[in-house]
Amino acid sequence: MKRFVLFAFCLSMLTMASAQTQQGVVKTKGRMVNGQLQPGTKLGGAVISVRGRSAVLSQSNGKFSFPTNGQSFMLDSVRKKGYQLVDAEAAPKSYEVSKNPLYLLMETPEQQMQDKLTAERKIRRTLQRQLQEKEDEIEALKEQQKLSDAEYRQQLQQLYAQQESNENLISQMADRYAKLDFDEMDEFNRRISQLILDGHLTEADSLLNTKGDINSRAEALRQHQEANAQTELELQKKQKKLEQSKALARKELEDLAQDCYSKYEIFKTQFQNDSATYYITLRAELDTTNIDWQIDAVRMYQGFMSDNATALLYCERALRHSIEQYGDSSIKTATCYSNIGLIYRGLSQYDKALEYYQKALPLIINHKGKQHAEVGDLYISIGVVYEALGNYTTAMDYGQKALKLMLQTDMSDRKYVNRCYTFLGNVYRETGDYMHAEEYHVKAMEHAEKEFEEYDEYRAIPYQNLGVVYKLQHKFDQAMELYRKALQIYLKIFGEWHEAVGTIYSNIGSCLMESEKNEEATPYLQKALNILLRLYGDDNVQVAVAYSNIGSNYGHAKQYEKAAECYSKSLEILLPKLDPYHPYIAGVYLGLGSMYNEIGNYVESKKYILKCVEIYRKVYGDDYPYRKEIEEGLEELEQKLQQQLQQQKQ
Repeated sequence: MKRFVLFAFCLSMLTMASAQTQQGVVKTKGRMVNGQLQPGTKLGGAVISVRGRSAVLSQSNGKFSFPTNGQSFMLDSVRKKGYQLVDAEAAPKSYEVSKNPLYLLMETPEQQMQDKLTAERKIRRTLQRQLQEKEDEIEALKEQQKLSDAEYRQQLQQLYAQQESNENLISQMADRYAKLDFDEMDEFNRRISQLILDGHLTEADSLLNTKGDINSRAEALRQHQEANAQTELELQKKQKKLEQSKALARKELEDLAQDCYSKYEIFKTQFQNDSATYYITLRAELDTTNIDWQIDAVRMYQGFMSDNATALLYCERALRHSIEQYGDSSIKTATCYSNIGLIYRGLSQYDKALEYYQKALPLIINHKGKQHAEVGDLYISIGVVYEALGNYTTAMDYGQKALKLMLQTDMSDRKYVNRCYTFLGNVYRETGDYMHAEEYHVKAMEHAEKEFEEYDEYRAIPYQNLGVVYKLQHKFDQAMELYRKALQIYLKIFGEWHEAVGTIYSNIGSCLMESEKNEEATPYLQKALNILLRLYGDDNVQVAVAYSNIGSNYGHAKQYEKAAECYSKSLEILLPKLDPYHPYIAGVYLGLGSMYNEIGNYVESKKYILKCVEIYRKVYGDDYPYRKEIEEGLEELEQKLQQQLQQQKQ
């Protein structure tokens, strides 16, 4: 029995913080040699330790990476045998996460000392030359009598005092240039740094002046900064208005979505499924990233409109956004996988159904544990696929696993236990083992009578299923008694116009038909059709099945023309809605072929029966249902066809 389970209505959007990755490179410095850039060497095998994470090793090309949570990370240390960090303060140190790589410079202690001494020597020579030039300038002014003796002595004293403080300047500059990585500089600044280090100060200054007057540039920068500040203020005002507008839009979305859902409930309660579908679809389209809304649309299309193709589109959309928002191992993603499996099962694409069920299973186990009822429910779903494939042994295994789990699990919702008993009973029924089928359906009935109220749907389901088993054993009176019990419950709960009531009418009609009470069967089968037409319109799979049942009844009553007409109506509905190799279609082909055989149209009869066999072989393999009966029937049909052809020749 199909039931539409409404998901909890949730308007708030949840997001998950996603981990970022920080890239980096360990290398030696780039340096200038004879005026040419000598690039640094990438260092592999360096150990980079980040607080709160396992250490990582740099690759042979010097590259490394590590995941980060949040906007910053603490670099504790960088180690490589024979090397040290060029900047001792680079670790431990906190860094902002960046898309740009983090460059970590390392050198051997000997090379680093040599670089510092070389820089210091060059800077000291430059300062000494500058001192000598300044002394010469003061001496020249004295000789030209432009300085008095007192002024002369005073300027020399100031010059020598400044020279003593130059030692600090030498140390600072030598340290900076020893740490400088020329690889990371553009050509202009690389040239400026080289000129300063080599003591060509006038040339460095002239080169800097080619960019323009530095004071003018500073003023232009201040104006630029002020313009940016003004623009930022305007953007903040616009951002505030935008946030207010977005909040209003969210409120309108929530309000409209709730109204759509209320409309959906109104029309669904009135069994106006087309209108209900329109409003649940409209809500889904209001926010295509809302996973729950997409799933609600899926359940409407799949469960009530028998439109698996459209259901699949919405479910795939839900899956895509679930992976984007929550990742590919979330419980929402598991729900999407499970629903897609159900849709493919409805399309008779059993391999794909199993694929998605098997994707869902480990996720549900991971989130809810091996002993959770949803795990057992998924075992049953997988078992149903194997049952449809005719692999009853594997189907039984999953059913028993589910039952064992359900009986061991302390659940407030005991309907899952009933589903296990029902499934196992159905599998035994499919194998023709009616004794064990009856045993499990009786267990389901006893369990339901103990666990559920008198007028509860789950009390009716076992009556219905046990009635089917009795009908197959031609125990028609016992079957009818159970059907009537189920009907009484369904009418009490749902009223006349409900699918469950229609199903029972169909079962009663079928039971009367097989007990050769065709006239009594007709009104029940017609009631079932009328209910389905009211619920779903005239273009629905369940309606097609009802037409097929009426056709079967006409066939039993030997009204073959009417039977063929009903089977044709059924086929007309099914072909555009189901996979062309769906077993439902095969069953209608078989019924239609049988009616044409009775009418004497053996050519059409053979055509439809062979179509049935083609589908059965594709779905079930060579050991397809009713193989012996169908093959014997085809042999007889071929003989009739040959006799008919011979008569026509005569």
